[in-house]
This record gives sequence, C-alpha cells and structure tokens, in this order.
Amino acid sequence: MIPAKTRPLTVVLTGGPGGGKTTGVDLLLRVLRDDYKIEAIGFSEVSSYLKAKLGISGLRSEDELIEFHRKVAQFQNSRELLDINASCATVVVLDRCVIDSAGFIKQAGYAQILEELGVAPADLFRRYDLVFFLVSVAADYPNVAARFERPSSEVFLQHVKLVENRLRMAWRGHPRIHLIDPVSVHAEKVLAIGAMISAFLELGGRE
Repeated sequence: MIPAKTRPLTVVLTGGPGGGKTTGVDLLLRVLRDDYKIEAIGFSEVSSYLKAKLGISGLRSEDELIEFHRKVAQFQNSRELLDINASCATVVVLDRCVIDSAGFIKQAGYAQILEELGVAPADLFRRYDLVFFLVSVAADYPNVAARFERPSSEVFLQHVKLVENRLRMAWRGHPRIHLIDPVSVHAEKVLAIGAMISAFLELGGRE
C-alpha cells in the first residue's frame, strides 16, 4: 500500500457536459481503493450543488452566468485551499475545479473572477497534479444527446462543443493533462485513469 503524503495528489476530472465525470468520480474512487489499495476521497461538482441549494433552474444572460460562476469559483477555491490540503488521503479526486468556470463564461468574465480571487492561471496549474479531460460522448455521437433530456439536441450539442473548446483553451499548457477519448464502455475510461494515477504515484509523482 502506498503511504499517504503530506499533501494529497490532486486529480481533476474535467471536460464538457456528457463526458462521464460525475459518475466517473465514484467509480474511480472504488478502483483506487479496491484495485490499488490507495486511500482516496472525492469532491462533487460545486455548480450542481449550488444550483440545487440556490434553487437555480436556468441562467440565460452572460451577466447571470458570470455572477453564478463567481459564487462557484469562490466556493471551489475555498474548498481547494482548506479542505483538500487538510485531507489525510493519498489522492483527492475533483469533479471539476476553479479552472472549469472558464468553460461556461467568456474569457473577460473568467479573468475578472480570477483577479477577484487573487490567483493567476499558473498558480492554479500548480494545484492540480494530474488532469483528465474526458471528451463528451454527446459531442462526438449526436444520437446519444437525447439521454440528457434537452429540448433541442442540436442546441445542446452546440453548447457542449463551446464548453469543450473553452476548456481546452483554459487548460492549454498544463504539464500533466491527459485527453480521454470517448469509449463505448464508460468503465474503460475509469480503469485507464486509475492505472495512470497508480503509475504516477509509483514513480514518486514524476513523469
């Protein structure tokens, strides 16, 4: 069993809607714990939690999106600085992180939020040891878009592509980002990610 480090290895699952991040976190934790005997904990997506807590059903204008993602980034930033660093786990898995707000608002709004938080993109990159970008199934296979219960699948697909493109730009330059292409069996993605995390730890956090 790999001993816990002083600071947990921080893993981020990112990507557009429909990539399997949320379901992937729970499965990945089981893989790490059961297959590799790695002590791991997960943190759920902040935006979904806040939408439920605040009773938000839809955000239409850019100003509304910026204000909401300001709250998301503030909450997420506090979580990352306090809860994660205080964890005794070997691995912490995040369903999205501060950087992910860049996928849902324009660049100017995202830059403003980072300025308010007092963090630079390079500082954020250093927080996240391994990043797995799960390409959305919906983006590549339009026939499955109906699973997401959107009123217009074409509109939803355009939204997915916009979010993914923005996130690719936001994550560009991270030294340890891995693109996970869609596969027919979702578990295959998670097993591959688990193997990469284990190998990274076995190498002492070096690639």
